[in-house]
Amino acid sequence: MMRRSAAVNVVIALWGMAALQTSGFAEPLAAKNPIDAVLSRALLERGAMIACAALDDDADTLKFLKISWERDIASVKEVLQKSGFDDSAIHTLVDHLDIEKATPRFADRAALSAYCSTLGDWKLRWELFMVSVPQFEIRRVLEK
Repeated sequence: MMRRSAAVNVVIALWGMAALQTSGFAEPLAAKNPIDAVLSRALLERGAMIACAALDDDADTLKFLKISWERDIASVKEVLQKSGFDDSAIHTLVDHLDIEKATPRFADRAALSAYCSTLGDWKLRWELFMVSVPQFEIRRVLEK
């Protein structure tokens, strides 16, 4: 059996560390693109709210939540344009944010109710403005 010297072990360890630093695993996606992280989080949160709003069978509330999402995304586009992002970069960031696809669907009302019970009172969070507002969060990210 051949033994490696301590110097060889150090070189191998350094090579491994360098490989990790250059790989996609070195930092989370949010650190690579904090704007995308803000948008994804807001999308998932709003989709959950829309799903849970269906428990009330209130078409006006559902419509309001969907329209507010569309307005938030329009505002996000404006913020990004004013910050110097070109149109293709903006489209890359926002075109995949489909609220219909992000809204969970359930086989029955009991499953939906069980899901919503894990989220807490979405209406109270909305009323207290304790929701992700992507255009405000993105402004903070861009100021850093």
